[in-house]
Amino acid sequence: MDLRRLHHCILHQQLDDAEVVTFVKDWLPRVVEHQARQEAIGQYRSMGRSDYEEITDKVRDLVFQKIECIEPDKLRAWICQAASFVTKNHLRKRRPILYGTVEDGILNLTVQVDRSILTETQQDRMEEAIRLLPLQQRKAFIMKYIEGYSAREIAEILQSNENQVNQWCFKARKNLNERLAQTFQRA
Repeated sequence: MDLRRLHHCILHQQLDDAEVVTFVKDWLPRVVEHQARQEAIGQYRSMGRSDYEEITDKVRDLVFQKIECIEPDKLRAWICQAASFVTKNHLRKRRPILYGTVEDGILNLTVQVDRSILTETQQDRMEEAIRLLPLQQRKAFIMKYIEGYSAREIAEILQSNENQVNQWCFKARKNLNERLAQTFQRA
């Protein structure tokens, strides 16, 4: 693949050129699949064919949109980095938002926290403190600090606004800080 020629063709809208066709149909899907697979393995996740195709489409669109900003000699590295970032975002959004069960008509939301950094007692108390948060605070806290969603994304999901989401997160942190201060002070 002649990446300099590819850069020139995309930049000048010569999309029927054989280099662009090969890029879109063969080269890009292979590169994206390799990068995406590495990223998924690093996160202990798996992806299917449709995931790879969706990521490839997004990366292709990014290349076509940003071609003026990309130096021809850095096109390969830019594409690999874009594939990695798009994959991370794709995996983050695919993750379940909340882990919940319903017992006696009450929704119980739980969080899976990395046990390697907490003692068993700390883990239990953290889960209990999160479970005791008011529902909206709990949802916002989990989505922002555990799942990694932005305030804007959370606002869309919860059909609210960013200020309200930030307020819920602030109150959740304050409540957790008060409940867990003694537990983590001794650690």
